[in-house]
Amino acid sequence: MKSWTGWLTAALLGGALGWGGSAFWSQRPVLTEGLPLLDVSPTPIRQPAPSPTPQVAPPDAPEPSSPADAEPAARPAGHERGVRSIIDRELPHATAEERDIWFEQFKDLPPGIVEDLLNVRKQFRQMVPPLSPAPIVAPSPPGLPAALAPSPQPLSVGDDWSSTREALGRLRQVTLHNLANADTVGYRRLEPVIGSDAERRGVRWERTRLDLRPGPRRTTHRPLDVAIDGPGWFVVADGETLSVTRRGQFSIRAGALSLPAEAGRFLPVHPLISVPAEVQRVEIAAQGAVLGWTADENAAAIRLGQLELAWLSDAGLAALDAGEPLPRETLRQVPPETQGVGSLVVGSLEDSNVIVAEERTRLEWINDWLRHAGAAIAEPGPQP
Repeated sequence: MKSWTGWLTAALLGGALGWGGSAFWSQRPVLTEGLPLLDVSPTPIRQPAPSPTPQVAPPDAPEPSSPADAEPAARPAGHERGVRSIIDRELPHATAEERDIWFEQFKDLPPGIVEDLLNVRKQFRQMVPPLSPAPIVAPSPPGLPAALAPSPQPLSVGDDWSSTREALGRLRQVTLHNLANADTVGYRRLEPVIGSDAERRGVRWERTRLDLRPGPRRTTHRPLDVAIDGPGWFVVADGETLSVTRRGQFSIRAGALSLPAEAGRFLPVHPLISVPAEVQRVEIAAQGAVLGWTADENAAAIRLGQLELAWLSDAGLAALDAGEPLPRETLRQVPPETQGVGSLVVGSLEDSNVIVAEERTRLEWINDWLRHAGAAIAEPGPQP
């Protein structure tokens, strides 16, 4: 039976070398055929024999059984589920196949020991630099198509990598833009779209589109903070130009209910909801009614207007992806809880849907491409 030191070292080195060290290498297929499983069973404590006189067995008699040969004790209910839960939590980027391998190694250990071992493995991996394949055929990070590894051949400086250079430059800018807005309320991340460039054995930049997954919602208890539970959008007007946003931080600006825009500007909601000067307090009801109260405590609430949400057609979403003004015919505004636009959650905000770890992984992946490709594609591309 291996000692604790031996199998712990084997587990750490196996984890560090078998799964790379950066998240995108975990996407590579893992061959499990013939893969040895580590012996992670602890050495049992042997009790001394009660009799001081040793018993000598005849030469042809079988050796007495030891505690290690005994049947293992029954595991408590939920043991395997607990071990799998710890593996899923500590190895979020591992594939299902990889998690099954780790489970086979750790299934006989108490959950607390499993968690300690995986924490030690995580610290050990941080001290070991990731392994780089040679020649590099860069795999796609999360969220990118396989076209970004277009050829099984090594990269060559003599090839025409102009489209790939442009694509990587734009991809870097989009990734940095997402990271810069990771803390912006209501921000929907930009998702890059990359295609193959068959003529030049590389990839080409196509466009960006919005990632429409909702961001996490948090409670603020402010009466003018409103999140949307559903696919709808708030609408603001900049003169004749309409825009949509998920940033529900309402305030009163220039006598109108407004939402923040870029560069510290505030734009009134559409349709316009005016707030008279005598109104001292404003609230938004769950159904979208905007109510105001004056300083007179005995006065009833004043209905100032109705907040509406927008539903966008496919053409409207395409214009939004391209950063173009929304044609009015692609935008339909209705009260909340109608026609599938969703409902309002008053006193809450929707945070950005950017997952920082994924964007950082993508940035590391781009740097890895540039580092292995050399000067042929190392020049920065144009702005997106």
